Amino acid sequence: MTPGASNATGVTELRHFDTLVSVETLVYSLDRDELLWSSTSRTTNPKDIENLVNEVADATAKEMVKQGLLAHQ
Repeated sequence: MTPGASNATGVTELRHFDTLVSVETLVYSLDRDELLWSSTSRTTNPKDIENLVNEVADATAKEMVKQGLLAHQ
């Protein structure tokens, strides 16, 4: 049955679906051939994917600066 459709008894069935987005960031050193840093970000029902990407990139950069892996700009 499709969301919002009526069944045989006339009762409307409503369904809610969430969109879950997980972004994994991996930073490698090519010279040393090793993983330097990783993180995972999860969000539910993002309204704007471009905004989500920008927020994850900003949070990633701030955390990497905090940990001394990226120069402060």
